[in-house]
Amino acid sequence: MKTKTKLWAALLALAALTGSADRAAASSPSYLNIDVTFNTSLSVAVDGAGSSTYTVAWTGVPNQELLSPSSATVMNDTGGITERWKLFTNQNSLAASGSAWSMAASSSAVGADQFAVQAVFGSSNTASGGCSAATTAGTWNVAANAPLLTTTFATGLQYTTAGQLASTELVNNGQSTPDVATNSGSMLGTDKRALCWRVIAPTSTVATATQNIQVIVAAF
Repeated sequence: MKTKTKLWAALLALAALTGSADRAAASSPSYLNIDVTFNTSLSVAVDGAGSSTYTVAWTGVPNQELLSPSSATVMNDTGGITERWKLFTNQNSLAASGSAWSMAASSSAVGADQFAVQAVFGSSNTASGGCSAATTAGTWNVAANAPLLTTTFATGLQYTTAGQLASTELVNNGQSTPDVATNSGSMLGTDKRALCWRVIAPTSTVATATQNIQVIVAAF
């Protein structure tokens, strides 16, 4: 019995030494980790909502320029997260009924039952009626600033610090380009820009119902 007692005592002593060795091998410093979670779902609002509608009348003049009656307001409503913006449109207008128009390849060659659409951002201080300051001799004629909108998100035009989609005629006590150069141009949370557009109407049309042309603003 004495021999067994001595054996158990030796094993317990060895276990204690092993535990001490493990504790002595612990790293220093040690860390307490704090993970800050947040909502990474980007969001953009037009006039404070997910959809906004403006109405303009085409008088039937071939290739008439239809201009923004007032500027829309686009805002990064995600919160504190920066985001980039793309603009694009649909290949065809959305007809209330009957025939639709198709997207032309050039603003200077818009044919029958076709349309072309451009859009640019201006300073957030642009007056609501300030889109008229963007002229055919200026903004709308500068391909680097106001190219025709494309028809998919993948090919969508990004609002950049290099000036794409930014009007140099709509700067009013502020910037018309994005806030920062990150990712070629990012907007800070809660920041906004005025948005103006131009539609080139067809030379003629067989359509008899309202044609809805969308400017799609996508955050990414």
